[in-house]
Amino acid sequence: APWCGHCKALAPEYDKAAKILHDEGSNIRLAKVDATEDSELAQQFGVRGYPTIKLFKNGDKSSPKEYSGKNVFEGEATKEEVLNFVKSNQLPLVVEFTEQTAPKIFGGEMKTHILLFLPKSASDFKEKLDNFKKAASGFKGKILFIFIDSDHADNQRILEFFGLKKEECPSVRLITLEEEMTKYKPPSDDLSTEKITEFCESFLEGKVKVRS
Repeated sequence: APWCGHCKALAPEYDKAAKILHDEGSNIRLAKVDATEDSELAQQFGVRGYPTIKLFKNGDKSSPKEYSGKNVFEGEATKEEVLNFVKSNQLPLVVEFTEQTAPKIFGGEMKTHILLFLPKSASDFKEKLDNFKKAASGFKGKILFIFIDSDHADNQRILEFFGLKKEECPSVRLITLEEEMTKYKPPSDDLSTEKITEFCESFLEGKVKVRS
């Protein structure tokens, strides 16, 4: 809204964030919508206060009604906060490791990854993946949650890298991609949401010492 002081303060920061994304070659685009002129659009997406930032994934630019997957920005209106919001939401809560997603996984800001090695053929596949997704919701922007189909032939080298065999899956490992890659193994084989959450919290608190 052009009359909103907070919106006026956000405008230059938003422009800076847009330029940085453009210079980085990102396919993410930032768009400004005047909610007073486009009140129908604002109403459609439940905008009740200003400024409001929403992130749309897998959207068809030809029609706002086709947009799906939105995240609401509630942070401070600074360049850093906006960029962090965009970058932490440009991937789904759990990313499946594929040839297409690999560049985004390794080229992203987050250098701490937790990987779930799980065969898609498993009878409890959905249940275990859902547990993993539930745990991921509490670590957005801190740890990247990745799912790997341990049955897929292309992923066998990754299993070998972590010292895993197909018959040992499902299994979870955590890795930090800093100057030295460090791998961590959970203290338990329990893949419940609670145990995965506990493992991630312990790692962030510097309490995880068991390495794979």
